[in-house]
Amino acid sequence: MDEYLIYRFPGESVQYFLGRWEKTTLQNVLDQTGRFVVSTDDGKEVFAFVSEVKIEREGFHPQLKNKSDQIAVSQEDYSIALAEVLKEMEGDIQKTVFSRIDRRHWDATGILEVFDALEEAYPNTLVYILVSGQWGTWLGATPETLLASSVDHFNSMALAGTLPANTTEDWTEKEREEQAYVEKYILEAIQEEGSLLQQSEVEERFAGPVKHLCTRFQFVLKDGRLEPFIRRLHPTPAVCGIPLEEARALYRKYEKHQRKLYTGFIGRVGREKFNLFVNLRCMECYIDSVDLYVGGGITKDSVPGKEWEETVRKANTLGQFLSKHER
Repeated sequence: MDEYLIYRFPGESVQYFLGRWEKTTLQNVLDQTGRFVVSTDDGKEVFAFVSEVKIEREGFHPQLKNKSDQIAVSQEDYSIALAEVLKEMEGDIQKTVFSRIDRRHWDATGILEVFDALEEAYPNTLVYILVSGQWGTWLGATPETLLASSVDHFNSMALAGTLPANTTEDWTEKEREEQAYVEKYILEAIQEEGSLLQQSEVEERFAGPVKHLCTRFQFVLKDGRLEPFIRRLHPTPAVCGIPLEEARALYRKYEKHQRKLYTGFIGRVGREKFNLFVNLRCMECYIDSVDLYVGGGITKDSVPGKEWEETVRKANTLGQFLSKHER
């Protein structure tokens, strides 16, 4: 089958490519002039888009799979599973990230119209469509920068905690604690592999119907430490938890789906241009349905009903653009 890549980085124009997705290593793509890459949720498998040929929009003809092989749980089943997660967190796990699939029915012929709407609505995100024989068809608009290069330094951000964008409520201790875990983790990674230049105050970052707490970092890395730094940085507690291995084992035990590319890293890497995001706010597309991947940070103070509501709001950051094409 033909494989495709369409993307728009913040401040750039939309690019359309026909090519091939190829399994590779992170070090291999870092040594090249620039490749678009995507990884699995744990970052252990990396795929690069190669043999890329620019095409016109009219040349995009994806072959979508017929139906999903994933499990979309009900609110009741989600709450039951999350209650078990919370019981197991009574030990040493400070935070995990529990996710689910929100399934909606649509007419897939509108996929480019949905991409256009996301691209217009979210100018500060990476918006993309990828079509792969292995992974299927994915559409996303992710706001979280994992690692980006500037002229003489790198940038990253700690993004966590979620509230409705229009709320008048203040951030709770639970949300501030979530964000503090991520901030501390990234700062420690920077100090191990380089030197911090600047750290912002905690600020609010809006993404459609939700907002998050965000801290920005500017830093330099020691020579030759780029690949080890990415491995140290990803996955952050924003998408996995603390301690990392225990938190990952816990969510894998109770989630009813495979994360696949959700919460992996995605973007452009290489010697000249480097702009890597965390693959959030994404969906897997089929002929008559889409699987929206959504999750939330879980701490000892989490309440299953409120966590479900948070995933509903997150699903609507992309889901609201499906309404014209829903069946």
